[in-house]
Formats: sequence, C-alpha cells, structure tokens
Amino acid sequence: MTTSPPEIGAPRVGHRAKVWFRHLPTGGQILVVVIAIVLVLNVGSAALRTVLGTDPGGPTSSTYGTAGDGLAALADLLEAEGIEVIQLQERLDRATLDPATTLVIAEPLPLEVGELDAIERFVIAGGRLVMTGDPTLLGARAALAETPDGDPGEPSPGEPSPGEADAPGLPVWSPAAVASPALPVAPVPEVAGISEVETGRRGSWAETGPFVPILASEDRVVAAVGAIGSGRLVAVADPTIWQNELLAERDNAAFALAALGSGRRTVVFAEAAHGIGGRSGLGAFPVTWRWTLAGFALAALLAIWSRGHRFGPAERPDRLLPPPRRAYVDAIAITLAKTSDPRHALDPLRDRSRRIVADATGLPADAPFPTIREAAIALGHDPALVDLLDPQASSDDPVAIGLAAASIARDRRPTRNHGHTNQWPPADVVDRPNPSSRSPTRE
Repeated sequence: MTTSPPEIGAPRVGHRAKVWFRHLPTGGQILVVVIAIVLVLNVGSAALRTVLGTDPGGPTSSTYGTAGDGLAALADLLEAEGIEVIQLQERLDRATLDPATTLVIAEPLPLEVGELDAIERFVIAGGRLVMTGDPTLLGARAALAETPDGDPGEPSPGEPSPGEADAPGLPVWSPAAVASPALPVAPVPEVAGISEVETGRRGSWAETGPFVPILASEDRVVAAVGAIGSGRLVAVADPTIWQNELLAERDNAAFALAALGSGRRTVVFAEAAHGIGGRSGLGAFPVTWRWTLAGFALAALLAIWSRGHRFGPAERPDRLLPPPRRAYVDAIAITLAKTSDPRHALDPLRDRSRRIVADATGLPADAPFPTIREAAIALGHDPALVDLLDPQASSDDPVAIGLAAASIARDRRPTRNHGHTNQWPPADVVDRPNPSSRSPTRE
C-alpha cells in the first residue's frame, strides 16, 4: 500500500503552532503555558478518578459521605425503593419544610435558634422528624406528649393534647455502649417486621421521658418515638445503625425503610447541618474550577508583570536635546576650579587659544602675547576676554577663561598666506597635541 507524499510547501500544524508561540510576547507565552498546565492537571486527575475511582470520604452522617460513617448507602436504598430523596442544602429557617415529608437530622452541627423554631413548626404541623445521635444540639424545645397505654401520639381521655402537654422535652442521651443486637420492644410501625438490629455501640438513651422505647438491648434503649403536635419524632441514639458500615447488617435496612419512608413520604436530609450548601460567590464553584480560576488569575498577573517595563512617566512633548556648549564649558570650568592648581590646568587652554589667533592671522606660534593681543582685537574679539589669555595674567577664573577660549574658537577665520587661502583649522594644528612647527610667515 502506497501513500501519497504530503503536499510540498504545506506547513505542518505543529510547526505553525511553534511559530505562533514564538511570536507571542513574553506575557502571552506565560499565559499559554499556565493554561496548558491547568488543563493537563484537570484532565489527568479526571482520568485517574475514572480509572482508579475516588477514595471514600465526606461528612459524617451525611448522604454525601461515602465512607463507613456516611449515609450515602441509605439514600441509595431509599431511591431504590421508589422513595424520593431530597438533599437539602439550605438552612432550615430559610427552606420551605413540607409537613408531608420526613426530615432527617443526623448528628448535626450546632443549629441556630431560627432553625430550631422551623423544626418545631414543621413537626407540630404534621411532619415526621427523624433524629440520630446526641439531641442536645437541638435543644429541649419540643413539648412531647406521653400516653400511658404506650401508643405515642394518642392521648388518653382527659389528658392534654400532644401539643399542650407539659413534658420535660427530648430524651437524655448517653455515650454508654449497647450490646448488639437490639430488639423491638413496642408494637409500633417503625419496628414492624423487625427481628433484630445491629448496633455500633455508640450511644443509648439514659432516660426516654415521654418517649416510648421501640428498640432496646438489655436495659439500654436504642430508639424511641414520641408525638409532637400533629407530627411524630423518631429518636435513634446510636447513629451508626443506618450508616454505610452497618446498613446491610441484620434488619438495619428494614428498620430504616420503616422509620423513614412510612407511607412513602419524601425523605429530606438536612445537609446544611453538616456544613454543606449555602455557599455563594466563588464558594459555589467546585474546587477544581476554583483552582482553574486561580491559575488564570496568576497567568494574568504574570502577563501584567512582563509588560511592566513599558509603563512609566508620561513622555516629553519635545525631544530631549543635549545641553548647549556653554553649559558644557561651565561644567568643565567648575571642575577645573576644584583643582588645587588651577593655573596648571588652565595654561594648555590659554596656549591653544593663542595658537588659534596666531594661525588665523599668520603669526608665528611663539609670537609674544602683546602681538597676539593686537591680532585678536583686530579680529574683533573683546579686549577684556583677550587679556585673560595672557600667561602672566593674575586672574585664574576658569569660567572667564573658558568663555574667552570659546569665543576665540567660535570666531576663527581663514588664514591668507602667500596669496592663497588655507581651510581653517589646519590639519597639522588640530591633530598634533603639542605643535612645534610654525605656520608660514606673511611676506
């Protein structure tokens, strides 16, 4: 089998990508690299989760918990039985609690007063409340009715209604272990058809008060029920009975279905009591999304930093020119004035100025200063400045001597010798530092 050769001149995709990347500014290259790293990490972690699965975890006694102390298996069991499950992530005082549902509060975090009021209204209106673990976090807010015939929720003639009974409130929880298994001790719907329940030895009721015990082992009560208004409350002291680790043991699953899904009620799990839900802003995004956004923000900061050298003060409206020669001369003069022997520093400047005048007028380089002075004045120079060039002058003001030298150098004129004109300055005068030859004399 033969394959046709690639089209000549057709650029490869990889090559074009490399060229495009190389032409990006430094900030753009950093941004592309960071985005690529974030994408690779997200795709790689997703692939690992798909192949290896995720480790069990999640909050204790939460339907999001997949470890042994979670309730994820319980939620799956209820859904498998056709019972609707709602994982409520709102605070109880902000949610609409339907009295036709069952509300499950399992080992909650401390609840606010408004949430406790919402729970009480829910049960009094006819809702079913199922509570596991220590109830002290809920507070003794419920007025529970006790019936002498053992049928909770059905007061005897002459007794106050369930909502009006003066009762001590919730039962008293104890961390004392309960021998397993626990057995039904009352003919109530919550334990109908139950033979024995496996316990995790994590709590019991020391006192049940107005509640009717329904599960017990020896002299310790594991579960009890009571009426609140038109509703019903099921209190399970050992929270491990329905957790993932023990749900499949003995009749634990059947007990859960009877206690939670009686009459095919929708079961609402209060997940906000475990710190789940109620998040807004960036907190509402998954963790991987937040890391991705953080990577983008870091890339943007790096791009800004890479461009930072372009930022600075506003540009001048005109081009910055070098300082004038006068300023340069003044600067040199000030520097010379700082020397300990200014005359020694200024003598070469005087000699050069005198040579310029001699060359311009055709005088010999070693002509006496009076002759140089007359020639300089004839050329139009200021006599006061010319006097500063005298080797015997008493003034060693470097600024004044510099001005005199600058004036003579600026006003130099061509020299006429032997009937022809030489271009000023002569090359032999400019190039040699210490000229020894004389210029041609005037005839």
